Amino acid sequence: METDACPHHGPTIAVSESGKIHAAWFTQGETRSGVFYANSSNQGRSYGKPARIGADGANISRPYILALENTVYLVWKEFNGKSSTVYLKKSTDDGSTWLPPQAVFETSGYSDHPLLISQGNVVYLSWLTRDDGYQFIKISSP
Repeated sequence: METDACPHHGPTIAVSESGKIHAAWFTQGETRSGVFYANSSNQGRSYGKPARIGADGANISRPYILALENTVYLVWKEFNGKSSTVYLKKSTDDGSTWLPPQAVFETSGYSDHPLLISQGNVVYLSWLTRDDGYQFIKISSP
């Protein structure tokens, strides 16, 4: 599989237990610009209609996806001109529908890319910030 993507702001991909591929990416294309999510049920031969991540016009970056069984977690960083906030969206039906986004943590100053990791069925946000230090935040429980 080949993906034509920015090497500095590339896509994030996760595969759920059902085999569905979940992808989020940044684009500055002519058709659409921003950060988007889509999934594929046929091993990447085709994807559903891309859905915008975050508000239209917001400064969104660095999406990251984690799939556990048929639950999909999606985080991203949003900059409002003064601070960065990590937002979380969760789907419990393999990406068919999503709960509303929720802010997980906010920081001023520099911050790295938000990452998701799991131990068993517990999911954590891993995020390094200059002003608030390293954040390791539990975002789900079994």
